[in-house]
Amino acid sequence: MTELFDRYHEIVVGDLLLRDVRVTFNVSRSLKQEANKAQLSIWNLSEDHRQGLADTDKVPVSISAGYVGRFSRIFLGNLRSARSNLDGADIVTTIETGDGEDSLRSKNVSKSYPRQTPVKVIVSDLAKALGIGLDNLEEVISQARLPTADTVTLSGVSVFGNAARELRYWLDSLKIEWSVQDGALQLLPKNDTLKSMAVRLTPSTGLVGSPTVDNKGVMKATALLIPDLEPGRSVVVESRFVKGAYRIEKVSYTGDTAGGDWYANVEGKVYQVTA
Repeated sequence: MTELFDRYHEIVVGDLLLRDVRVTFNVSRSLKQEANKAQLSIWNLSEDHRQGLADTDKVPVSISAGYVGRFSRIFLGNLRSARSNLDGADIVTTIETGDGEDSLRSKNVSKSYPRQTPVKVIVSDLAKALGIGLDNLEEVISQARLPTADTVTLSGVSVFGNAARELRYWLDSLKIEWSVQDGALQLLPKNDTLKSMAVRLTPSTGLVGSPTVDNKGVMKATALLIPDLEPGRSVVVESRFVKGAYRIEKVSYTGDTAGGDWYANVEGKVYQVTA
């Protein structure tokens, strides 16, 4: 593991690059249809910077972490709140953030479509109504290998009500799972993984301690903050008692730029592509 030296971080809040101050972060991401979240604690910001965060809404927050030459972005979202408190002689500013929270809030739609409308058109309209990017629907439908009859409406339909609920209904009809990652829709054929290369997780690549698998088949493992441990990614675990390929369902990242935590806690399940 000689390449995993020299921790690296790049944390940006609005126009503020947090390079020379102590920061701790706790990030939680999953494949669930809910907003990913992150909490940052920042030591001894200037009064101007603290006031700027307190007065600003929807400030973008980006967290990249890992090691020099081996790091990835682990969170992208928007500031929800910022508060500062005294901790001894220090002033600690705590930032709460969310990824896609605005998009997942209640937004209503009302639109009718004639028979033989491609379902991807309806899904695209719903994504636009939520203000979320949607770039790979055609590719995912192809990967899901659906019959043509399942990809068009057989009769005229009306889409009415909560946009997120309607999007869930129509994507379920296509056997497609969705979540919001980095402010955009991530689409996967049901029970499938992202098509990027699997992450190999062994004691020599960053695995910490011994993974476990419970009676529901959920694998849990702790790793150093190596790149690409993200929801939907395939991870190949090679340890003494646990071996196999799993889809990452949930991952949390904890870090302290002054030392201590620098880990990813992964939960995954064995995956099987549905025909």
